[in-house]
Amino acid sequence: MRILVPILALSLAVVVMLSFALRQDHTPPPPPALIADEQATTQAETTDAEPAEPAEQAAEAPPTAPPIVEAVEQAQIAPVNALHVLPAADADAPIITSIGSDDPDSPYAMRVDLVAWGAGYKRITLSHYSRFADTTERYVIAPPMGETDDRVWAYPLAAHQITVNGSQPLALFNQRWTLTDHGEDFARYELTLADESDKPLLTIVRRYALTPDSYDLHLDQSLVNKTDQPLKVVFRQLLQGDTEFARDDYLGDRRQLVTGFFNSKWDPTRSIIFIKDATRLRSDLFKKPQVWPWKITSSAMSLAWLSVENRYFALIVHPAVPDDAKTTSDLQSMDQLFADYGLQTGGQDEGDTPLYCVLTAATGPLTIAAGQEAELDLALFAGPRDRHLFTQTPYDLLWFGDLIRYEMSCTWCTFQWLGKFLLWFLEVIHAVVFDWGVAIIILVLIVRLLLHPLTKKAQINMMKVGKQMQLLAPEMEKIKKKYKDDQTRINQEVMKLYKEKGVNPMGMAGGCLPMFLQMPIWIALYAMLYFAIELRQQPAFYGIFQAVSGGNWHFLRDLSQADNFIRFVPMGDPGFKLNLWLINPHFAGINVLPLLMAVVFYYQQKLTTPPPANEQAAQQQKMMKWMILLFPIMLYSAPSGLTLYIMASTAAGILDSYVVRKHIKEQEAAGTLFDRKPRKPGGFMDRMYKQLEQKQKQMQQRQGRK
Repeated sequence: MRILVPILALSLAVVVMLSFALRQDHTPPPPPALIADEQATTQAETTDAEPAEPAEQAAEAPPTAPPIVEAVEQAQIAPVNALHVLPAADADAPIITSIGSDDPDSPYAMRVDLVAWGAGYKRITLSHYSRFADTTERYVIAPPMGETDDRVWAYPLAAHQITVNGSQPLALFNQRWTLTDHGEDFARYELTLADESDKPLLTIVRRYALTPDSYDLHLDQSLVNKTDQPLKVVFRQLLQGDTEFARDDYLGDRRQLVTGFFNSKWDPTRSIIFIKDATRLRSDLFKKPQVWPWKITSSAMSLAWLSVENRYFALIVHPAVPDDAKTTSDLQSMDQLFADYGLQTGGQDEGDTPLYCVLTAATGPLTIAAGQEAELDLALFAGPRDRHLFTQTPYDLLWFGDLIRYEMSCTWCTFQWLGKFLLWFLEVIHAVVFDWGVAIIILVLIVRLLLHPLTKKAQINMMKVGKQMQLLAPEMEKIKKKYKDDQTRINQEVMKLYKEKGVNPMGMAGGCLPMFLQMPIWIALYAMLYFAIELRQQPAFYGIFQAVSGGNWHFLRDLSQADNFIRFVPMGDPGFKLNLWLINPHFAGINVLPLLMAVVFYYQQKLTTPPPANEQAAQQQKMMKWMILLFPIMLYSAPSGLTLYIMASTAAGILDSYVVRKHIKEQEAAGTLFDRKPRKPGGFMDRMYKQLEQKQKQMQQRQGRK
């Protein structure tokens, strides 16, 4: 027991510390009313007032990028002293224009609400995903950024500012663009810039388009030179903003930025897009707001795409994929369009963490010949992180499949390969039983059956050693009294006693082996059940609890959420947070699975713990009873699929223990429990005894010299 307790305590401490590390500083409060300050002012979408400019991040001038069109002589470029926007042709055009549809029966995967200010988007709603399991409300993957009383802080994908022939930068985000044409699946915006004499210089055309059943929003944009002279242009635009954050997420704010890149050193043919070491939590990004390049970047790398993702969904900006693209090497890189990337933030929570952020990109100087145009075509993927979807073209060419990660703080320690295998295996079982809850229980039984021989042997050894130590306790007390002033001699005599009686003290630690073998499964399953979109809003046990309640009972309605046996607050409301030492569970109601898990844990420990050999062991066992209760508290608001697995596994462990105890009683009745098998000479115990004897002789020799 002296060996078992520290090992169990250490294991529990590691899990608790991991949970604490994942939880702290990742749960912002609900967004407050938008604050107007010198960094971010606001705009009402239904008026002609100017929208707010996002707080500008201090940065150096963007590096020079190769011109998109053929360069001309610098001497031919005439300077522009004052740059302004020509009035819109139709001032009565609507501010908000929607394309696509959020109707599940429509052919479109999304509805995009575009806005005339900067020609960006305000909101993106997915038609095939609902916000909660029991509602028809559609899921908003890209919510308005800081919307309060019709005021919005920024419109992602909007044009931001422009410089022409060395002019002062002209803001474009607060300009009302002209909607020149639009239909069910497209909208076209224009803005014309002029010099101080009102002579048109440059027209910017931005056309948004959707394709039925596609999660890509296409942005075809061109800068058209309207003069008979070359123009030298630096154009900056906003990219995607935040994805939706669910306040009731068990692990808090796990939104991340992922940069996919080519690496000519590792892959000279550009056939692979990498994300290795290019994943950062949103909260960490604020500490060092450098999007690309950053610490891992080398001259051999070029940016392929930028992904902002939450638990299940992603917003990914990538260059337009040509219709004739066959391989990844046919794709254009983002660095061929833009030379500089940044991050703009707005609003603050109570911890001074920005509430909103949007990525930005700027071209290097583009030389556009007279009457020509420069094209900066992009696409925005706005959809689920679904591995089945990512096997389709063009997402397979873009290597979006690598965004499917079942990881917490690191990749290797959450056993990615095991998480992916468990999901595949669960899908196989689900294809047979047609229920994810039943599939999880069957997975438990299969794992337990595979580990049963090892579990049985380990528990028998542990219980046998416990009984042997109990029988040897009087003789060990005599040794301690006889050699009370000589700890070395006590250890020597105790080891002799073990050898004479055939006791292997390591047998106690061997009882922990099955638990350690299951821990990788628990960790991998923990991550997989949290991030796998396949289990999102999936009920357990064929929805029987919803059927008997007419759909009003939330219990086990969604295996990716807590079981919600009785819920006190509406869905989406996290309830209150209990601030305990290292553990901060959310309480939005009564979750019965963690409570049942506590009972099962306690009963299992009572069955598997051997009788204490002494008072110290008894105190350690009492301490472990209380430590076991930390697991249900820590997992109180965890996904019900995970708590269902752990509870079922523990219940199966009780059955294992029953079989083991029955076997031990049979051996005791037959008098064969302590029969010793002939030990092979030179085995582990023989080597350990010999090493101990040698060390004791060396110590005695040193003491004799003194």
